[in-house]
Amino acid sequence: MPTTMKIGPCFFLLLLFTPGLTFGEGTGKNFLRIEKSTQSDTDLSITSIGGFGFNDGKIGHADLLYIKSVNEGDGLAMDAGAAYAFNAGAAFFVGGGFLLGYNWDKNGIIGAFYPEAGIAVNITKSLGITLGAKRYFNLYDDTENIIMFGLLFSDL
Repeated sequence: MPTTMKIGPCFFLLLLFTPGLTFGEGTGKNFLRIEKSTQSDTDLSITSIGGFGFNDGKIGHADLLYIKSVNEGDGLAMDAGAAYAFNAGAAFFVGGGFLLGYNWDKNGIIGAFYPEAGIAVNITKSLGITLGAKRYFNLYDDTENIIMFGLLFSDL
């Protein structure tokens, strides 16, 4: 069994049972994030919805992903990650994460890990945008470069 398949479920359970790590009390700002990727060279596209939180230069996120691939089929996955943010009018962030899911076309488990770099900008107090680049390793036994565009929604 690959290492990502062993570590992924343990980290996900830790995230569920200790929500203070990413979205707990005392956080700076929490958002609902909706993202869509550009079409990759291998005809892979990703759509996601989830939570995105800022806290003292740290960012955490947990998302539900719909992965559509012409070659590999479609699937759903959970994605969790963390990053460090550098504020300079906008939040520039660098971090990483992993995903774990199921491909129903091939009846198989999907697992991958990735580094990530991006920017998050508040347009208003309750609306923002994100732009991020991820390099998925071991996604369908390959490496994929994905660019994601997203919207951030928050209550006042």
